[in-house]
Amino acid sequence: MSREGHTSWWPEYHFTRARMRNLSYLRPIVEDNRIVAYNLIMKGDDTYKVVATVTSHEELVWCMEHFNVDVYIKSVHHYVWLVDAIKSGASGILAESSGLLGVLSIKRGRYKYKLVSSTLWENNNAPIDDEFLDCLTEVYTEYGYGVHPTPASLGHAGMVQHHKLSGRKRISRPSQPLRHKLYEYGCGGRADDFGYHDVYSEVWKQDRDNNYANEMIGGVPTDKYRNIGMMNKFSLDLLPLAECATAFCQARITIQEGNEPYVSPFYIRNGSGLLEWVRRAGTYTGFWWSPMLKRCMDLGFIVEIGFCWVWDELDFLFKPWAEEAIQLRKNLVWQNKTRAAKLAKRVITGAIGHHSMKDILTMLVTDPIEGDVPFLDLEAGSYDTLVTEFYRRTIHEYNANHLTMVGYFVVMMGNVGLFDRMLEELRAGNIIISSNYDDIVVVRPPMDVPGWKVVIRHQYHQLGIRQSECLEDGVIFPGKRKVA
Repeated sequence: MSREGHTSWWPEYHFTRARMRNLSYLRPIVEDNRIVAYNLIMKGDDTYKVVATVTSHEELVWCMEHFNVDVYIKSVHHYVWLVDAIKSGASGILAESSGLLGVLSIKRGRYKYKLVSSTLWENNNAPIDDEFLDCLTEVYTEYGYGVHPTPASLGHAGMVQHHKLSGRKRISRPSQPLRHKLYEYGCGGRADDFGYHDVYSEVWKQDRDNNYANEMIGGVPTDKYRNIGMMNKFSLDLLPLAECATAFCQARITIQEGNEPYVSPFYIRNGSGLLEWVRRAGTYTGFWWSPMLKRCMDLGFIVEIGFCWVWDELDFLFKPWAEEAIQLRKNLVWQNKTRAAKLAKRVITGAIGHHSMKDILTMLVTDPIEGDVPFLDLEAGSYDTLVTEFYRRTIHEYNANHLTMVGYFVVMMGNVGLFDRMLEELRAGNIIISSNYDDIVVVRPPMDVPGWKVVIRHQYHQLGIRQSECLEDGVIFPGKRKVA
């Protein structure tokens, strides 16, 4: 029985054999501007063909069993028989970051089959076609850990297998207090818009290859930690931070007037719950990792620490996994399989992000009970209603075994690396237009830094955080609704 405070272990189990499924996708059949059926398309011999025309959810489930397939669709939420699927027992779990439905899980006997949104693997503009399935097949074949429906589940399967090969004991997830502070104060990827919204004839974008995977190689905190200090009792004695490998600390940071930074090493959450990288004078209290606090001290901010979780050494358990995942991408690039290489990148980021998940699940249901809230269609078109027949139900998974400290640490270190790169460019006299997770955009050629590559964009226009366009090429880079 799940209960708060119970210690769970990662991994929950080791796979005895790889999950194997064939791949297929649905092509809608439209009459009078509405979907009336789907063609189920699979590869037979060397060509793709329609193996069935399905006219109901029951027929699709039969095909899943008969052909042993996972089925891809542009958007699961717009699957025309979604209500029938949920009512018949299919499980729809909403993504934690976007709140959208990405996978529908259908259990038949001992086996589960998946209806999967292709947008989990590629952006919304990418077509779902024969080439998409070929690229997925190339990733599965090159990686060698079976067929899993999402990038996160595929990357996690690789992590679990590497743990098995290491012979290590299982790892305890973080304690309840640490876990909840990480949920409350941990950060997602960094994105800055510095207000330069003119159109630039030429800009330089520099991004770091395999940003998060490289941070994994450098070691992560796991389950060997200790506590120092007292909650809400702050001290200027920062020697403990100098002597440890890393720490997650309650801290009070003061930026004095006249010392406001152009680019900040630390963040708070604003009234909307989104990250704000602090550039104003004032005193801020929260929880931050020690690499961020050290950079605050380097800029002359006053830093005081209270209660801390301290790791005396980092764990290199995930180093072989990260190196292999990087090699997976490189192999696909060397084979000129650009689209497949982009899918492989999501395997890395998805698996690391999996460890940052909270211990709750949000399910899509049609039979509301007390506490359920209406589900709105955030993918609705301009003339479509946001109202749906569904409700969101939150279920606490108190024994969820995510290694929360690993996920948040890796992303934090990526943000620190981005800050360091921006600071170097500023000190060299460059102007930074924006940052976006693992890249920066500057107005002059940046320094040549190992592991960072540069592309030139023309007629560049920054529109906002994570939003830009290249007018010459007609390419728009849309921002996400939420930067967490």
